[in-house]
Amino acid sequence: MGVEISPDLAANAKKRIEQEGWNNVRVAVGPAQTIPLAGTFDGLLLFAAHEVLTSPEALDHLLAHLNTRGRIVAFGAKLTDSRRGRLLNPLLRLLTQTLLPASSAPVDARPWRFLEDRTDKLHVEERMAGLFYLAGGCLR
Repeated sequence: MGVEISPDLAANAKKRIEQEGWNNVRVAVGPAQTIPLAGTFDGLLLFAAHEVLTSPEALDHLLAHLNTRGRIVAFGAKLTDSRRGRLLNPLLRLLTQTLLPASSAPVDARPWRFLEDRTDKLHVEERMAGLFYLAGGCLR
């Protein structure tokens, strides 16, 4: 099950699902905070989903449908304190202000902070001078 807030992106995903013949993949359109979901899932992938990752309401809603000890993986952009990366922080702020929904939290150096409270031993790797992260863990 995929959750997508953008009807256009959801339509593209549905087209791809149909073209590939993936009978076990569905996409629901709506905000992660309130999207109706049925059943439970083994994992949650938050790929460039800053607006979901930084929303305790969205995380709690989605994680309520995750199986016990379900896996969570998140990837996205972040601000950095590295010497090389700091020069790119203003550009990243500008890009995310333009691309993220207005309701989204501003990009910061620890977008995974709400996952830390909800997972066991969240592992975080920073890449490309600390401008990107990959975080993973299991439900508590």
